[in-house]
Amino acid sequence: MDEFKKITLETSCWLAEFYPCRAGNMTRLCHKKSGTEIVRTPPDLETYLKQPEVWGVPVLFPPNRTPYGKFCFRGREYQMPLNEVSRNNNLHGVIMDLPWQCEITENQAELVLHHRSREIWQHDFSMKLSYDFGVSVVKQTLCVTNESRADMPFFVGFHTALPMPPDRSLRFAHLDWCLSLPKPFLVPDGTKCPSTLPDGFFPGGTTPEDLDELLPMLPDETGFRGVEVDCPMQHARYRYTPGKEWKYWMCWNANGKKDFFCAEPMSGIVDCFHHQEEPDSGFDFLKPGESRVLTAEFSIETDI
Repeated sequence: MDEFKKITLETSCWLAEFYPCRAGNMTRLCHKKSGTEIVRTPPDLETYLKQPEVWGVPVLFPPNRTPYGKFCFRGREYQMPLNEVSRNNNLHGVIMDLPWQCEITENQAELVLHHRSREIWQHDFSMKLSYDFGVSVVKQTLCVTNESRADMPFFVGFHTALPMPPDRSLRFAHLDWCLSLPKPFLVPDGTKCPSTLPDGFFPGGTTPEDLDELLPMLPDETGFRGVEVDCPMQHARYRYTPGKEWKYWMCWNANGKKDFFCAEPMSGIVDCFHHQEEPDSGFDFLKPGESRVLTAEFSIETDI
């Protein structure tokens, strides 16, 4: 079916694949010269549709967990589906299963979602996600526009899944503290605690089991504020660098047993709709007709 068609873009330097049927997702990004696979790629459509958030770079709105799927804003109650039944949470928001439109040009892919007001999200809005392919850099730009007549709460993220075979290692630019995510909801209670992730590069297989860690997105001494992955078999090293609009990382590794690591940039803390008055929560809203633009980039260096 055309609805589930995989779309391919190939430039002189990159090979990319998209499944616009779910989550506005770039499900493959390969640097051709070195053969470096930068995002986790599903083996087939059936596998992808079972759990699209663990492949590629899906868009989440809102990301992560909202207890009971419920919050209030401007006197209006929002009720999202309880799709994490074991914890009575909404997990990953309201757009994961919606189809996007996708257009490909020589060095760019553009994915567009037009959402119309529904019971679970009472606003018209649009999202435009573009990927611009250069020689060693792929730029990612997300623009969200409120097309409704009322102020719209805003909280967005990417569930970026990075392949981590045994030879690869990664590091975050700066590790200091994380926000505690106590059970059962796994949402922050305001407590700061030391990060469990190692400083410097660490193999993907050595991350803690049951890793759910919420980190502030802080720069290192050079100003770099992203995640870096060393790929010795490809003689390459790549970076995923979110722009300053992003405030936090959510880190998750599916119990550390599946050879991938999700480094998820988010515009606010987990469950920020319940922390609207806290200045560091990242909570935001869009006025009617207003847009937010968030950027990131993948970049690679090789010694080939």
